[in-house]
Amino acid sequence: MMADCWPRFITLPFISHPSFTPTTGATAEDKAKLTVSFVDVDVDSNNNEGFELSTTADDKYEGEIEQADGQPGKYVGVNDDDSNADGVADYLQGFGTSGPAVTAIAGEAFTPIQVGFANPFNLLQAVVRLTYSDSDPLAIVNGQVPADGNLRLWLDDGDAARDGRSAAAGGDYIPSGDYAPADLAAGQTLSLSSPR
Repeated sequence: MMADCWPRFITLPFISHPSFTPTTGATAEDKAKLTVSFVDVDVDSNNNEGFELSTTADDKYEGEIEQADGQPGKYVGVNDDDSNADGVADYLQGFGTSGPAVTAIAGEAFTPIQVGFANPFNLLQAVVRLTYSDSDPLAIVNGQVPADGNLRLWLDDGDAARDGRSAAAGGDYIPSGDYAPADLAAGQTLSLSSPR
């Protein structure tokens, strides 16, 4: 879905290239300061934390996994069990369009993800584009089949009563799209679930 940017934050000193000699006139030279910034998406990429955020001790190793081709990354189980034994699959529950009036599923846990932004972003002007195989929780087909897509990114964990509308409409679901960092609760934990 998303990847950690590696290496971390780098500021390069003044770079004094290129210089050239024009056919007429004096030699010219220019200098520029280059700052590399990044969006950092952290998840338990080596699958040793369960439903907890990755630990600081694992950061470098997990960052390497997130950047390497051929590495599996985080395994996210399909949320088709029935944790509260009410005969309804969990991917159909815990959200609606009425916010807190929706009944949450006690003990339900999703995969935690943390999104961070390194300076020099102006967080009031920055735009973050999320692209993933999203499955709209309110677009259930025939009352039981999840909408196309494989994942749902939420502002709240699985044991919270979630508003299934998009974050842009005041809900807790974050579909693919463009967002201001504040819309993604920058620095706070988001939750990932899989309905299929």
